[in-house]
Parts: sequence; structure tokens; C-alpha cells
Amino acid sequence: MESLLQVRNLRTEFATSEGTVAAVNDVSWDVQPGETVALVGESGCGKSVSALSIMRLVAAPAGRILGGQILFKGRDLLTLSEEEMRRVRGREIGMVFQEPMTSLNPVLTVGRQLTEQCEIHLGMTATQSPPLLSSRKCRSQGYRKLRMYAARPATSSSDSTSG
Repeated sequence: MESLLQVRNLRTEFATSEGTVAAVNDVSWDVQPGETVALVGESGCGKSVSALSIMRLVAAPAGRILGGQILFKGRDLLTLSEEEMRRVRGREIGMVFQEPMTSLNPVLTVGRQLTEQCEIHLGMTATQSPPLLSSRKCRSQGYRKLRMYAARPATSSSDSTSG
């Protein structure tokens, strides 16, 4: 069976005032179709940066992916244009952030932010989007599940801290 996601020799670094920090250094793993993978480790070991690298969301210019290969459905995500990557991100592959509440835009309602996922990635109108829970429930633990459902990614990159 061909892997859904193959990460090979991924290297990501950040430039700081103290010098360069190798946040991810020669990391490799595979994800098979239907498999769930969790990145688990000590705080600061590179879980979040690994997931952000796969999604190509590493904050430039300080952060940059130095090398490696990220094959998703046979396509190397590191070679895609930003426009091509935008089409992949959210529609085919997603990330569950450690603190999803910090990713909400306080100017927009929770419902609007969830229906936006369906409109952008599934071509739905606001009236075609799935029914939403109350804002209070969306702000609770269920928010992550709703966000994942809204985009219906083929896989997700999860990161978790142990401390």
C-alpha cells in the first residue's frame, strides 16, 4: 500500500538573536491511508514545527525549511507554488493546533469561521454549510472536531505536548 504521507529527512531551522536553532533535524515518517498519527514528545522537541513544516506554515523569514521531502499523495509539497499549496491546505490535509481557541478571529462569529471552511474548500454557499452548534458549544472542546469536519481533510497533522 502506498503511503498517504511520507516525510523524509525534514530539516527546519529558525534564526534567533542567539543564533540558528535547528528545530527539526532529519525527521522521517510515513502515514498510511486511514491511519492516525500523533506527534508526542517533550516541550520544545519539534512536534509543532514538524506539523507546521508539512503544512508549509513555518513563519518566514526567521523560520525556513532547509531540506527534505514531504510527499502527500505522491506530490512533494515543498515544490508546490503557494497557490497550489493553498488548495491542498484545509481541503486535503489539515492541522489541529494545540490551542485552537487562539486561532479564532474575534471580529468574526465562530459560525462564520466554520462555514468559511466549507465555502472555500468545498464550494458551498453559507446556506449549504453544515448546521452549527451554539457559539458557546463551538468555543468548547467540540470546536476542533467541527473545524476538521468543515474542511473534511484526507488526513490531519496533530501535535500534542506532554507538559
